[in-house]
Amino acid sequence: VGSAEAARLYGGTIIAEPINDELQNYTRFLCITKPSPQPKDADRTSIIISGGLDRPGLLHDALGAFAKKGINLSKLDSHPLPGKERSYAMYIDFEAPLEDSTTKSVLEELKKQGWNVQVLGSYKSHKH
Repeated sequence: VGSAEAARLYGGTIIAEPINDELQNYTRFLCITKPSPQPKDADRTSIIISGGLDRPGLLHDALGAFAKKGINLSKLDSHPLPGKERSYAMYIDFEAPLEDSTTKSVLEELKKQGWNVQVLGSYKSHKH
């Protein structure tokens, strides 16, 4: 499943359209590479945090690290970690580039709190 633009860019063939049942639906696609190029005009970053010690206020402290630095979160999803009761991976999109010093300080704060931080990358947001 992809967009007409993705088919054009990558030489795909559209075999059925439209397949959405809601006009406002959209699908996000990620391209994950090594090393991950960071666009110069990036204004959004996606990360995954996991492995924090289960305790009251754990998520509050993680999200507070962003709030203290004035970084807006645009998406937050939690997914249970297989085989680890009461442990979750948190997928976070936030409105700041990875190379920004404020972003770097937030990521360091998350690590100090005991989170494993996996950076998915920075990109230019698509405004709807």
